[in-house]
Amino acid sequence: MRFQMVVDTGILESKSRSVRHCKKSPLNIFNLGLMGKNTILKLALLALCISGVSIAKAEQTLPAYKGHVNDYANVLSAAQIKELDERLFAYEDSTSSQIAVVLEPSANGLAAIDRAMFLARGWGVGQKNKNNGILLYIAINDRKFFTVTADQMQDKLSASRLGQIENDFLVPNLRNQDYFNAIIQTTQAFEQALMGKFKGKATRKRKSGTRGWGSIVVVILILLFMSRGGGGGGYRKNGRYNTGLGAWPLLFMGGFGGGGGGGGNGFGGGSSDWGGFGGGGGFNGGGAGGSW
Repeated sequence: MRFQMVVDTGILESKSRSVRHCKKSPLNIFNLGLMGKNTILKLALLALCISGVSIAKAEQTLPAYKGHVNDYANVLSAAQIKELDERLFAYEDSTSSQIAVVLEPSANGLAAIDRAMFLARGWGVGQKNKNNGILLYIAINDRKFFTVTADQMQDKLSASRLGQIENDFLVPNLRNQDYFNAIIQTTQAFEQALMGKFKGKATRKRKSGTRGWGSIVVVILILLFMSRGGGGGGYRKNGRYNTGLGAWPLLFMGGFGGGGGGGGNGFGGGSSDWGGFGGGGGFNGGGAGGSW
């Protein structure tokens, strides 16, 4: 019994000291050192960033398709949409490959590649089991664009070839706010490339000080790729983009493929008888884009 009393007294004394200590510094009740506080702050910021990304992705909506040309920014006339849509429908009818064009006022804070891939996968651009779809996405107010290609199109429409086409035809017309010619010239170049007939414009001289940047970026990306064991990014079946390294080499190489002179390029009512896209797939992160 005496031993028990001694133990109880020790506990009471310990509790008494703890109470007195807490009165002096309430924060010490959590026993946090400076490193602990910094760690918690970092974790809180990380959680905030993750929640922000989740919210942004949750806000993505899949609009009803209007045809091969979907002008949600209202920058094309009805006659222009009809002409473009009929051209793309005729191309699909003769080749089975599908090219979709989307114009939106903004990507609402998303990267253009994220929005383009979401739409391409959500609509199933391309024919089922053929993976032969292309989607050209343009965010007017953001001044950004991205072209995503299904895997069966990437041999003839590589990232570097896409970057060249975008620099030659898309960017100059977008800068002049000539959206009709931006689309018609770019999609015609896509068609020529897929038929093996695209030659591109004459190579322009690079501005001084820009030579060699493409190689440097590619080397850095290769090293990063090797450091993470070769794991590539891509889109999962639920439509959410995995921002792994897999898409990034394509993103950068696409812009440099067009050579210098890109300047502002950051990286290098449909037809009534059209039945919609055919449940295509194969969008694995291939493509190229930038800004103007």
